[in-house]
Amino acid sequence: MQIAASIPNFLCQEQVSLGEGYIKSPFKVSRGYLDLPTAPGLGIELDENALADKIGHDWRNPEEYDADDGAALDW
Repeated sequence: MQIAASIPNFLCQEQVSLGEGYIKSPFKVSRGYLDLPTAPGLGIELDENALADKIGHDWRNPEEYDADDGAALDW
């Protein structure tokens, strides 16, 4: 986390939500850098109510294979 926080524009390339809908205090970006959480432990607290609708969801990407040679297609 600290390495990612030190790389300018890392989150705009790799993260969309900044934790919104997952953690109680979403991450904040200041001048292109992630402000590190200061709370105890990892500094985050999961929002269990927001996560409740994600329980039991099938997160797998659909898999497709070429009919001729069985190679995995780009998904």
